[in-house]
Formats: sequence, C-alpha cells, structure tokens
Amino acid sequence: MNSPVENRTETRWRNIPKELCERHQWCVAGEDKAPRIATEGLPYAKSNDASTWRTFDEACALAAQHGMHIGYMLHESDPFTCIDLDVKSDTTPEQLQRFQKIVDTFDSYTEHSRSGRGLHVWVTGKVAKGMRRDGVEVYSHERFMICTGNTLHQKPIAPRPEFLGMLAADIGRSEATEPLADGPEVETDEAILQRATSAANGAKFQALFKSDWQAIGHEDHSKADAQLVQILAEYSANNEQVKRLFLKSALGQRDKATKRKDYLDRTLAQARAHQANEPNARHGEQIALQLMAGELVKRMAPKRPERTIPVGGLRLVAANEIAARPPMKWLVRGVLPEKGIGAIFGQPGSGKSFLVLDLLAAVAAGCHWFGIPTKATPVVYLTLEGQAGMPQRINAYRTKKGPLDRIAFIEQPIDLREPDNLKELVNLIRSAGLNRGVVCIDTLAASAPGIDENTSADMGQLIANLQDIQTELGGFVLVVHHSGKDETRGLRGWSGLNGALDCAIAVSRVSEDKRNTNRRWEVTKSKDGSDGMKTDFVLEQVFLGHDDDCQPITSCVISHTMEETVSATEIDADDDKFIWQWVHQQVVAGNYPSKNSLKHQLSEMKPHRAITQGRVAASVERLMAESKLMKETNSPSHNVWLRAVDWPGGDA
Repeated sequence: MNSPVENRTETRWRNIPKELCERHQWCVAGEDKAPRIATEGLPYAKSNDASTWRTFDEACALAAQHGMHIGYMLHESDPFTCIDLDVKSDTTPEQLQRFQKIVDTFDSYTEHSRSGRGLHVWVTGKVAKGMRRDGVEVYSHERFMICTGNTLHQKPIAPRPEFLGMLAADIGRSEATEPLADGPEVETDEAILQRATSAANGAKFQALFKSDWQAIGHEDHSKADAQLVQILAEYSANNEQVKRLFLKSALGQRDKATKRKDYLDRTLAQARAHQANEPNARHGEQIALQLMAGELVKRMAPKRPERTIPVGGLRLVAANEIAARPPMKWLVRGVLPEKGIGAIFGQPGSGKSFLVLDLLAAVAAGCHWFGIPTKATPVVYLTLEGQAGMPQRINAYRTKKGPLDRIAFIEQPIDLREPDNLKELVNLIRSAGLNRGVVCIDTLAASAPGIDENTSADMGQLIANLQDIQTELGGFVLVVHHSGKDETRGLRGWSGLNGALDCAIAVSRVSEDKRNTNRRWEVTKSKDGSDGMKTDFVLEQVFLGHDDDCQPITSCVISHTMEETVSATEIDADDDKFIWQWVHQQVVAGNYPSKNSLKHQLSEMKPHRAITQGRVAASVERLMAESKLMKETNSPSHNVWLRAVDWPGGDA
C-alpha cells in the first residue's frame, strides 16, 4: 500500500498542464536531478536526443515504481519557456519581492520546485539562450526541468513573448556597479585566522577552511565559498586581505577561485552587501523588508492538502469508554511520552547536545535517566548539525558510560519539507525495523534549510510533516531546537510551535560564568505530566588523546550529580505521607499539633525529609481537603489542633 506521501506526490502530477503532458519529452530523475530514460535500467537521457525521451504516462509509471521525480526536456521544437525562481537561505527580501513581481506579471501556470521553496513559471514564447542572474533563470531549450504539479497558480500556460523579451533584456543588461567599500588592514592574517578558529562558530569556520563543507550541511562549493568569505569579511575591512585569506583555504585552491578573478570579487561583493544590510546598519529599513518578505513567503508557501475525515468515520464516544482506556504510557516517566512530538531547546553552549545524547542512550538501553525509569525502545538519531563534534561526543560517552550500539545515526543532510525525503526517511527506518521508537532530529532548523522560523506558513508545513513522520512510524519524534535571545520566552520562532508539542525540555546554564560547567534541564511543557520537573547536572570533561599537533582532544559527558529527579506531583504525594505520619506520631505522643506548630518544627523534620514551611502548609491544606486530617478543639487550651484520620487502604 502506498504511503500518504507517495499518494500525494502522484496526485499532484495530474495538475501539470495538458499541453506539456501531451508532448513526448519526458524523463525521470533521482536525487541528483539528472535526466534518465524512463525505461528499466534507467540510463541517462540527452537534451539533444529525442530518442532518449518518453511519454508523460511512461515517465509517471516508472517514477512511481522507483520513487523518483518526473521532468520535461525543453527543446527548440516546442513553444515553452520555464522561468526558474531560485529561493535559498540567503535570498534577500528585495529578491523575494522581485520574484513575486515576476509571478504576478507573467500570470501563468506556476508550481513549486522540488525543494518546495523555489517556483517554476511556465509560459509560451522563446529566448535565444538560457540566462540567469540574481536567482532568476530563464530556459527555452536543451534544459531538463523537474515538474512537481505542486501548484501555486493552477492556470493555463499563457503566451508571454513580449514579457519574456523584457525579462531577458533586464537579465542581460550590465549593471553599473558602485566601488566596493574597503578599509585598512588592522590585524595580521595569522591573528585573524586564530580569532576565527577560536570563536563560537570556530568549528564551522575550520570545516569551511578545510573544505569539509558537506559536514556542516552545505549542498555545493559555491554556498561554502560564500559562507567562508562572509566570515572572513566580518574580521577584516580590507578586501585584498579577505581574498588573500580565502585563497589560503582549501576552498580557495580550486580553479574556480584561482583562475576566475570575477568569481571571488563577486562573492566578496555579496558578503559586503550582506554586512551593509545587517540590522545595526539599517535597522528600521531592514525590519520593514523582513516583514514584507515574511508576508511574501506566506503567499508563496506550498498549500498542504487538507486532512479530511472519511464519510461515515464520525462516532459518539461515552465518557465511560474514554475513562476505561489505558493510562498514559511513558518512555521517560513524566518527561517523554511513548507517542507524540517533543523538543529539547536551549542557547548555544547550554549543553543540550550532550544532554540529548545522554537521554537517547538511556532510552535505547532502557536504563534509568537521572533516576527516572525509562522504557527500552529503538532510537534513530539524525545528526544534521554539528557533525564535526559527534565523534568526540560518542567516544567520550563510551569512555565514561559504556557502548552506544543501540542507537542508529543518520548523518546525510535532509530537507523534511520535501515529500520524497519524508518517504525515503520513513521507508529507511521502517525497513530496518526501528519504527515505533524515537526519531531525534538535531536540529529543527537544519532539517529545513532556509526556513523562516517566524512564519506560520513555513513552520506550520514543517510541523505537519513531523506529524506525518510520527503517524507513519508510531513512537516519538524529538526535535532539538534553539531558544530565542530572551530565554524566558522559550523556543525560538513562531509561537505555534510550542502549542503543537506534547512536551518541551529547556536546557540552560546555571551561572552566567562561562567557566561554570553546571547546567539545568526543566520540563517546561507536558500535556499529561508535570510541568516544572527539573534537575541540575554537570558537563564533565573527558580527555580522549592528542591530535596531530599534540594538542589535547576533549569532549564532555553528562554527570548525574543530583539526587533522583521526581515530578512535582510525586513530591506532593510524598510530602503528604510524611506530614500525615508526623501528625499521627505527635498525637500518639500526647501533643496537639497545629499548622503553625508544624511549620516551627522544620529543624526536627529535616533529618527525616528536606521540606520547607510552604510545602508543610500546602500539604496540610491538601490533607484536610481529602479528610485525612481533621480539626479538633478539645485541647487544654481550647485551640484548634489537627488529628490524623486513618489513611485509606492502610497506614501511610
């Protein structure tokens, strides 16, 4: 049986305009986007050889069979042109406004690209050659375009030759460029490299400098080049120094950087433009642009099919039936339910990555976590961010605590907004027999590159896809996320995210002193447990050896230094039993205990239970409400005192 993701993809193909479907110019494609002949064996197709193309129906049948994409091969013999609007993580608000203007002006069939972020506008009319600039690409022949049927505008393909001519002229026009802002060299190259390496994002900088760009989630060299130049531009105002430092990197050794002077100049110009648009430089204008961009993203966001209940699926349920259902089941009692979606979040440096690994290890092995019982279950850990430090974290855990053989890791980058990626992930986990367990996604932002975390459109789609994963696999989906700049406001981004979660765990520093290794986790949301459960822990440094430069290699593990963590409900229950027994013993000894006298007996109580005056008073109120303590007045002084009534079911 096809999954909902498969059915949704194949259904969307029916939205592709009839005039495209009727032509014998279709191929299939895998994740590399390269066109293949729609026949068994899947040899590569050629853009100038019509014998390697197939019909629309043949392409759909083979793509559905192999879980692939379908696409159209543009050729000079057909009347069509495709305008490709490429939306990336660094696309500016100004570019988004231009894209929307193009969509509105051409007013033709428009669909979302494979990633779900970009757009393809199909028109009739031709341009002489393919061209591209600033995220806009225009192609009329010898170009393979993947078609999704995920429509923004379900309209006929409109004739737009005059608009195409204007767009082509605009793209081909040489723009007058202003002189690039420049400044003096203030530091040596070595000093800048040292500062960049030791900064908070030092691991990312080193990965880029060594050309290990895939390890931090980049998809190609160009994006890695742009990020490295941007980082270097933050440390030096001198353009020649930035270019010199870039050329010292492994990325800078490629022919594209050394033989194409215009490429490095253009990349640096983009970095300087990004600096000029930082909030501190143009705060008011930038906020306005971001608001407009956010509204545009909402308008351009793919529409998710509505979830409908089949006819005849509604029924009335009696309260007795609901009450007779089994109680809540937990993976980690009071913390993680057996089924649902939750989040662990915190600021960079809070220790959440180490806490996540510690939690997953406990669940995978069925061991107590901070003294809390867990249920052994399969664990799949998607390490989409910070892979460079994962070997050290694993080795540190194994050195101090034991093996991690029961956790399966996925390291490849993935965009969870893409239906085909969801299908591949679900099938991979299910085929390995790891469903009905925990799927941990670290981090939420890395699972949807370029997402606008502040918009309901982007985040709503991503949350719905997480719900699909949970529905398909069963078990629990745990995402790792960041807190906002103001930690007291919880999860970063759209407020609806917290509302969609079954539980949330905040991780924070106990002290603002960065040398202090004390940390704290706290359950900030639990739909069926107790909010407020929290415990302090310590990041214990573990020595792992020396690197090639004889420098020490270290990482950290979680040290469970505190006593067993219990929920607020369990603390209240234990307080009640203790106070009931204390009152009972006082009465047996011939005393007349009252709420005030109990509060003044803390010094006598503390050797038996660490309790406060407030908890004593609250416990007395609960016990009286439950008729386990009764008020009496027959004391010698005629003052009100408390008597312990027999505990239901036996002694407390």
